[in-house]
Amino acid sequence: NAESLAKLGICQSLGETISGEQKTFQSDSSLGKQESSLSININETVLFQHITGIEIKETWQEKSDEWFAVAVLNKKKASDYYSSLAKEQGQKIQALITKAKFSSPSLENAELANQAYKMALENQYNLNLLSAIDRAQSQKLSMPYISTANLALEAKEIASSVKVSVSVDGDKNEILKNALESALLEKGISVVSQGESFCIQGSFSYEQVTSLDSANIFVRYNFASPVIEIASGSVVKPFNLQGREGHVSKEEAVNRCITRICQKIKEEF
Repeated sequence: NAESLAKLGICQSLGETISGEQKTFQSDSSLGKQESSLSININETVLFQHITGIEIKETWQEKSDEWFAVAVLNKKKASDYYSSLAKEQGQKIQALITKAKFSSPSLENAELANQAYKMALENQYNLNLLSAIDRAQSQKLSMPYISTANLALEAKEIASSVKVSVSVDGDKNEILKNALESALLEKGISVVSQGESFCIQGSFSYEQVTSLDSANIFVRYNFASPVIEIASGSVVKPFNLQGREGHVSKEEAVNRCITRICQKIKEEF
Protein backbone atom coordinates (compact mmCIF):
# COMPACT_ATOMS: atom_id res chain seq x y z
CA ASN A 1 0.00 0.00 0.00
CA ALA A 2 2.84 2.40 0.80
CA GLU A 3 4.46 1.68 -2.58
CA SER A 4 1.13 2.20 -4.36
CA LEU A 5 0.58 5.52 -2.61
CA ALA A 6 4.08 6.67 -3.53
CA LYS A 7 3.46 5.83 -7.20
CA LEU A 8 0.05 7.48 -7.03
CA GLY A 9 1.65 10.69 -5.75
CA ILE A 10 3.73 10.95 -8.93
CA CYS A 11 0.70 10.19 -11.09
CA GLN A 12 -1.38 12.85 -9.35
CA SER A 13 1.35 15.35 -10.09
CA LEU A 14 1.40 14.29 -13.75
CA GLY A 15 -2.39 14.49 -13.93
CA GLU A 16 -2.37 18.04 -12.58
CA THR A 17 0.19 18.99 -15.23
CA ILE A 18 -1.94 17.52 -18.02
CA SER A 19 -4.77 20.00 -18.32
CA GLY A 20 -5.95 22.60 -20.77
CA GLU A 21 -7.68 22.78 -24.10
CA GLN A 22 -6.80 22.00 -27.72
CA LYS A 23 -8.46 24.17 -30.32
CA THR A 24 -8.18 24.16 -34.08
CA PHE A 25 -9.71 26.20 -36.87
CA GLN A 26 -10.15 25.16 -40.48
CA SER A 27 -11.38 27.26 -43.38
CA ASP A 28 -12.31 26.21 -46.89
CA SER A 29 -11.43 28.76 -49.56
CA SER A 30 -13.64 26.98 -52.09
CA LEU A 31 -16.63 27.81 -49.89
CA GLY A 32 -15.77 31.42 -49.43
CA LYS A 33 -15.06 32.31 -45.80
CA GLN A 34 -16.75 29.32 -44.24
CA GLU A 35 -14.86 28.28 -41.13
CA SER A 36 -15.31 25.48 -38.62
CA SER A 37 -13.69 24.95 -35.26
CA LEU A 38 -13.44 22.26 -32.65
CA SER A 39 -12.23 22.27 -29.06
CA ILE A 40 -11.13 19.30 -27.01
CA ASN A 41 -10.82 19.63 -23.24
CA ILE A 42 -7.93 17.71 -21.70
CA ASN A 43 -8.37 16.41 -18.18
CA GLU A 44 -6.46 13.15 -17.96
CA THR A 45 -6.55 10.60 -15.18
CA VAL A 46 -3.10 9.05 -14.94
CA LEU A 47 -2.89 5.47 -13.69
CA PHE A 48 0.44 4.35 -12.31
CA GLN A 49 -0.14 0.77 -13.50
CA HIS A 50 0.34 2.06 -17.06
CA ILE A 51 3.20 4.49 -16.54
CA THR A 52 6.61 3.40 -17.79
CA GLY A 53 9.50 4.76 -15.74
CA ILE A 54 8.00 4.93 -12.23
CA GLU A 55 10.17 2.94 -9.85
CA ILE A 56 10.21 2.32 -6.11
CA LYS A 57 13.52 3.67 -4.82
CA GLU A 58 13.27 2.77 -1.16
CA THR A 59 10.94 1.26 1.44
CA TRP A 60 11.21 1.07 5.20
CA GLN A 61 9.12 0.29 8.25
CA GLU A 62 8.90 2.55 11.26
CA LYS A 63 8.77 1.31 14.84
CA SER A 64 5.02 1.96 14.73
CA ASP A 65 4.85 -0.83 12.13
CA GLU A 66 3.80 1.72 9.50
CA TRP A 67 5.46 1.30 6.08
CA PHE A 68 6.87 4.16 4.01
CA ALA A 69 8.02 4.19 0.39
CA VAL A 70 9.74 6.58 -1.98
CA ALA A 71 8.91 6.42 -5.70
CA VAL A 72 10.84 8.17 -8.46
CA LEU A 73 10.19 8.77 -12.13
CA ASN A 74 13.02 7.87 -14.48
CA LYS A 75 12.42 10.79 -16.84
CA LYS A 76 14.74 9.59 -19.61
CA LYS A 77 13.26 6.11 -19.67
CA ALA A 78 9.72 7.48 -19.62
CA SER A 79 10.25 10.26 -22.18
CA ASP A 80 12.09 7.95 -24.61
CA TYR A 81 9.31 5.37 -24.33
CA TYR A 82 6.38 7.75 -24.82
CA SER A 83 8.16 9.68 -27.56
CA SER A 84 8.82 6.48 -29.51
CA LEU A 85 5.28 5.22 -28.91
CA ALA A 86 3.71 8.52 -30.04
CA LYS A 87 5.82 8.57 -33.23
CA GLU A 88 4.87 5.01 -34.10
CA GLN A 89 1.17 5.68 -33.57
CA GLY A 90 1.44 8.98 -35.45
CA GLN A 91 2.71 7.21 -38.58
CA LYS A 92 -0.16 4.70 -38.46
CA ILE A 93 -2.71 7.48 -37.98
CA GLN A 94 -1.31 9.53 -40.86
CA ALA A 95 -1.38 6.50 -43.15
CA LEU A 96 -5.08 5.97 -42.40
CA ILE A 97 -6.09 9.60 -42.92
CA THR A 98 -4.02 9.87 -46.13
CA LYS A 99 -5.72 6.81 -47.58
CA ALA A 100 -9.12 8.21 -46.64
CA LYS A 101 -8.45 11.68 -48.07
CA PHE A 102 -7.02 10.72 -51.44
CA SER A 103 -9.62 8.16 -52.50
CA SER A 104 -13.12 8.67 -53.86
CA PRO A 105 -15.82 9.27 -51.23
CA SER A 106 -17.01 5.99 -49.72
CA LEU A 107 -18.27 4.56 -46.46
CA GLU A 108 -14.93 2.77 -46.05
CA ASN A 109 -13.04 6.06 -46.25
CA ALA A 110 -15.37 7.65 -43.72
CA GLU A 111 -14.69 4.71 -41.40
CA LEU A 112 -10.93 4.99 -41.95
CA ALA A 113 -11.00 8.69 -41.10
CA ASN A 114 -13.04 8.04 -37.97
CA GLN A 115 -10.65 5.26 -36.99
CA ALA A 116 -7.72 7.63 -37.43
CA TYR A 117 -9.42 10.19 -35.20
CA LYS A 118 -10.09 7.61 -32.45
CA MET A 119 -6.47 6.43 -32.62
CA ALA A 120 -5.34 10.04 -32.30
CA LEU A 121 -7.45 10.45 -29.18
CA GLU A 122 -5.67 7.45 -27.67
CA ASN A 123 -2.29 8.74 -28.84
CA GLN A 124 -2.99 12.09 -27.21
CA TYR A 125 -2.56 10.38 -23.85
CA ASN A 126 1.02 9.49 -24.84
CA LEU A 127 1.67 13.05 -26.03
CA ASN A 128 0.18 14.56 -22.88
CA LEU A 129 2.30 12.31 -20.67
CA LEU A 130 5.42 13.21 -22.63
CA SER A 131 4.62 16.90 -22.20
CA ALA A 132 4.21 16.47 -18.45
CA ILE A 133 7.35 14.32 -18.10
CA ASP A 134 9.75 16.18 -20.40
CA ARG A 135 8.42 19.38 -21.94
CA ALA A 136 11.64 20.03 -23.88
CA GLN A 137 11.48 16.68 -25.68
CA SER A 138 7.75 17.12 -26.16
CA GLN A 139 8.26 20.44 -27.95
CA LYS A 140 10.72 18.80 -30.36
CA LEU A 141 8.20 16.12 -31.29
CA SER A 142 5.64 16.86 -34.00
CA MET A 143 2.87 14.64 -35.29
CA PRO A 144 2.29 14.32 -39.05
CA TYR A 145 -1.45 14.85 -38.52
CA ILE A 146 -0.92 18.23 -36.77
CA SER A 147 -3.47 17.74 -33.96
CA THR A 148 -6.31 15.56 -32.73
CA ALA A 149 -8.79 18.39 -33.15
CA ASN A 150 -7.67 18.94 -36.73
CA LEU A 151 -8.15 15.23 -37.44
CA ALA A 152 -11.69 15.46 -36.11
CA LEU A 153 -12.44 18.18 -38.64
CA GLU A 154 -10.86 16.19 -41.48
CA ALA A 155 -12.86 13.09 -40.50
CA LYS A 156 -16.01 15.20 -40.48
CA GLU A 157 -15.20 16.63 -43.92
CA ILE A 158 -14.53 13.17 -45.39
CA ALA A 159 -17.75 11.77 -43.91
CA SER A 160 -19.80 14.70 -45.24
CA SER A 161 -18.56 13.98 -48.79
CA VAL A 162 -20.43 10.65 -48.64
CA LYS A 163 -24.00 11.32 -49.83
CA VAL A 164 -26.79 8.88 -48.96
CA SER A 165 -30.54 8.88 -49.66
CA VAL A 166 -32.95 7.00 -47.40
CA SER A 167 -36.33 5.34 -47.97
CA VAL A 168 -38.21 2.73 -45.93
CA ASP A 169 -41.19 0.76 -47.28
CA GLY A 170 -43.91 0.11 -44.72
CA ASP A 171 -42.84 3.07 -42.57
CA LYS A 172 -46.10 5.05 -42.58
CA ASN A 173 -45.04 7.87 -40.26
CA GLU A 174 -41.40 7.87 -41.44
CA ILE A 175 -40.21 7.18 -37.88
CA LEU A 176 -37.73 4.55 -39.03
CA LYS A 177 -36.55 6.73 -41.92
CA ASN A 178 -35.88 9.57 -39.49
CA ALA A 179 -33.99 7.21 -37.17
CA LEU A 180 -31.74 6.07 -40.01
CA GLU A 181 -31.11 9.63 -41.15
CA SER A 182 -30.25 10.68 -37.58
CA ALA A 183 -27.76 7.79 -37.33
CA LEU A 184 -26.08 8.87 -40.58
CA LEU A 185 -25.95 12.53 -39.56
CA GLU A 186 -24.48 11.52 -36.21
CA LYS A 187 -21.57 9.99 -38.14
CA GLY A 188 -21.24 13.16 -40.24
CA ILE A 189 -22.55 11.54 -43.43
CA SER A 190 -24.66 13.75 -45.72
CA VAL A 191 -28.33 12.79 -46.17
CA VAL A 192 -29.65 13.96 -49.56
CA SER A 193 -32.64 13.44 -51.81
CA GLN A 194 -30.67 13.59 -55.08
CA GLY A 195 -27.09 13.33 -56.28
CA GLU A 196 -26.39 10.48 -53.87
CA SER A 197 -23.63 7.86 -54.24
CA PHE A 198 -25.34 5.42 -51.91
CA CYS A 199 -28.92 4.70 -50.95
CA ILE A 200 -30.66 2.88 -48.13
CA GLN A 201 -33.68 0.96 -49.37
CA GLY A 202 -35.26 -0.11 -46.12
CA SER A 203 -38.33 -2.23 -45.48
CA PHE A 204 -40.47 -2.83 -42.40
CA SER A 205 -43.10 -5.56 -42.08
CA TYR A 206 -44.87 -7.33 -39.23
CA GLU A 207 -47.42 -10.06 -38.53
CA GLN A 208 -49.46 -11.08 -35.55
CA VAL A 209 -48.35 -14.38 -34.01
CA THR A 210 -50.23 -16.78 -31.77
CA SER A 211 -49.26 -17.00 -28.13
CA LEU A 212 -50.36 -18.80 -24.98
CA ASP A 213 -50.37 -15.43 -23.23
CA SER A 214 -54.03 -14.48 -23.62
CA ALA A 215 -53.56 -11.09 -21.96
CA ASN A 216 -51.36 -9.70 -24.73
CA ILE A 217 -51.19 -9.57 -28.50
CA PHE A 218 -47.78 -10.37 -29.97
CA VAL A 219 -46.35 -9.09 -33.22
CA ARG A 220 -43.25 -10.37 -35.01
CA TYR A 221 -41.34 -7.80 -37.06
CA ASN A 222 -38.76 -7.83 -39.84
CA PHE A 223 -36.64 -4.82 -40.65
CA ALA A 224 -33.92 -4.46 -43.27
CA SER A 225 -32.00 -1.36 -44.31
CA PRO A 226 -29.15 -2.34 -46.64
CA VAL A 227 -26.79 0.37 -47.84
CA ILE A 228 -26.47 0.06 -51.62
CA GLU A 229 -23.78 1.54 -53.85
CA ILE A 230 -25.69 3.07 -56.73
CA ALA A 231 -22.93 2.72 -59.34
CA SER A 232 -22.65 -1.05 -58.93
CA GLY A 233 -26.03 -1.83 -57.37
CA SER A 234 -24.31 -3.98 -54.75
CA VAL A 235 -25.04 -4.06 -51.02
CA VAL A 236 -22.05 -2.65 -49.18
CA LYS A 237 -23.54 -2.67 -45.67
CA PRO A 238 -26.35 -5.05 -44.70
CA PHE A 239 -28.43 -4.34 -41.60
CA ASN A 240 -31.26 -6.67 -40.57
CA LEU A 241 -33.36 -6.93 -37.44
CA GLN A 242 -36.02 -9.41 -36.38
CA GLY A 243 -37.91 -9.68 -33.13
CA ARG A 244 -41.20 -9.90 -31.28
CA GLU A 245 -43.07 -7.45 -29.09
CA GLY A 246 -46.34 -7.70 -27.21
CA HIS A 247 -49.03 -5.45 -25.75
CA VAL A 248 -52.72 -5.47 -24.91
CA SER A 249 -53.49 -4.07 -28.38
CA LYS A 250 -52.01 -4.82 -31.78
CA GLU A 251 -51.39 -1.13 -32.47
CA GLU A 252 -49.34 -0.71 -29.32
CA ALA A 253 -47.44 -3.95 -30.03
CA VAL A 254 -46.48 -2.55 -33.44
CA ASN A 255 -45.45 0.74 -31.82
CA ARG A 256 -43.21 -1.21 -29.48
CA CYS A 257 -41.62 -2.92 -32.47
CA ILE A 258 -40.86 0.45 -34.06
CA THR A 259 -39.45 1.81 -30.78
CA ARG A 260 -37.19 -1.22 -30.41
CA ILE A 261 -35.93 -0.91 -34.00
CA CYS A 262 -35.17 2.80 -33.49
CA GLN A 263 -33.19 1.94 -30.37
CA LYS A 264 -31.20 -0.70 -32.25
CA ILE A 265 -30.53 1.73 -35.11
CA LYS A 266 -29.16 4.30 -32.65
CA GLU A 267 -26.95 1.73 -30.91
CA GLU A 268 -25.79 -0.48 -33.78
CA PHE A 269 -26.33 1.03 -37.24
